[in-house]
Amino acid sequence: MSPARSRRWVVQKYGGTSVGSPAKIRRVAERVAAIAAETGVVVVVSAMGDTTDRLVKLASRITRDAPAREMDSLLSAGETITAPLMAMALQALGVPALSLSGAQAGIRTSHSHTRARILDVVPTRVIRELEKGMTVVVAGFQGVNKTLDVTTLGRGGSDTTAVALAAALKADECEINTDVPGILTADPRVVPEARLLPAISYDEMLELSSLGAKVMHPRAVEIGELYDIPIRVRGTFDGGAGTLITRSPEVEERNRVRGIASEEDVAKLTLVGVPDKPGIAARIFTPLADKGSQSGQGLHRRHRDAGPAGHRRADVQDAGRRRDQHRHDFDQRDPDHLHRGSRARQRRGSGAPQGVPARPGVRRGGTPADA
Repeated sequence: MSPARSRRWVVQKYGGTSVGSPAKIRRVAERVAAIAAETGVVVVVSAMGDTTDRLVKLASRITRDAPAREMDSLLSAGETITAPLMAMALQALGVPALSLSGAQAGIRTSHSHTRARILDVVPTRVIRELEKGMTVVVAGFQGVNKTLDVTTLGRGGSDTTAVALAAALKADECEINTDVPGILTADPRVVPEARLLPAISYDEMLELSSLGAKVMHPRAVEIGELYDIPIRVRGTFDGGAGTLITRSPEVEERNRVRGIASEEDVAKLTLVGVPDKPGIAARIFTPLADKGSQSGQGLHRRHRDAGPAGHRRADVQDAGRRRDQHRHDFDQRDPDHLHRGSRARQRRGSGAPQGVPARPGVRRGGTPADA
């Protein structure tokens, strides 16, 4: 806790299932109210239940080719509805609270509509309200670009909003409250005997989330690691301690396998005759990314079964998920390094990942942070 503060600051994120009905919103408000007197709380909320899906279907009834800018304005409405409802529920319990949009909370993003990346966080308004004793409810999943257009962050955007705000505020902890008790050793729908992990490292969680574990989004984990923000994943209503994601969890070193992740709807495409020279990966994946493709998870060169001289056979694993999924950006300075298993090593050697605010960019009250 900062020496200038009289109480702890915590960021709590609640997903769509946790706020899926007025009754659930009131239950979450009761949970927040229980700690609001002694703790400064920033609540980041997702859209209620299947609101986003219903908005997408609504747009499809108007046009099959909706402009990305208008889709962002439409889809951001889900979180913008939840935030004031949560603030109302808190006020009804006697907790001073107000709601803020992503723009009002200082979330500055890139210009890429429907898949924007957070470039900067200027939480001046949030800090001012917290210091007045208010509980601040922020609409997740959204921000604003330089032209003041509303943008959305894609899948896992509310997770990313919460951790980025926690970093900018220098919060003591960021909670990701969801419909599961924490990080499990496997998907409980596939492995009913899966166990809850009390703690896990950033790198381990990044690998699991990058390879199919949907509890935490990779971008949120990367920001948490970059700014050393403890992230606690827990069930919203089960009262458990959940799983703490941190730099040095207290786990037995001999426990080499931490968990198993799986990914569905993955297609494998083999490209023959790929030149074996630097930069070829960028030439393959950049046009796909520009068209919104979710491909680019990995490029594996085989030196056996080679094609013509100077060429190799390349296997490309393409995530064929139909929903908006996280597109794993590659480092433009070294575009051939696309293997997920080496992402942690690249990150330690190349600074902030693309789409994650660099340390000087996250601001507290409009001034560069020293975090």
